Amino acid sequence: MGKSHNVERSRRINERKKYQEEIFFSTDSMIFHGRIENVSMGGAGVGSRSLSKIKKGAEVIIAIPFANRQGGIKRKAIVKWTRNDQFGVQFNRRENARLNYHKEVSFSVGSMVFSGNIKNISMGGAGVGRFNLSKTKLPVKIRVTIPFAKKQGGIKRKAIVRWTRNDQFGVQFI
Repeated sequence: MGKSHNVERSRRINERKKYQEEIFFSTDSMIFHGRIENVSMGGAGVGSRSLSKIKKGAEVIIAIPFANRQGGIKRKAIVKWTRNDQFGVQFNRRENARLNYHKEVSFSVGSMVFSGNIKNISMGGAGVGRFNLSKTKLPVKIRVTIPFAKKQGGIKRKAIVRWTRNDQFGVQFI
């Protein structure tokens, strides 16, 4: 790895996790096949034989599948680096549409771990159901673990509970 790549890695805010899933991405109205190698809430590393068509600074749209191929998320991103047959992207934060997700997640409040069901998710937050935090004084910091496809691990994110209602609550990722 070159020196500039190490500097770039140290600037990451969000921890990257291995993901290893087949994906599609597009740029300039062309669609390409690739493999996502790692992902975080802020970006991803992608491998593709179509790298000659991808340049640093290009805007791409990446389709990332959810668990068991039950839907997915599409994100606009900017190519931050290219190397051999790989490139790294930083997700645009301008769009923050919530997508239906409906997956079991775990979260922790202090040293206690609970499970719940994410109802929807975006890059900025999520709605969680099946657990009542209504008696908790807000805002409260929690840690949410969001599973990847095929249960290959997940992303752990710190979040702040912003609202509670019945057996649901909403979090903002920090």
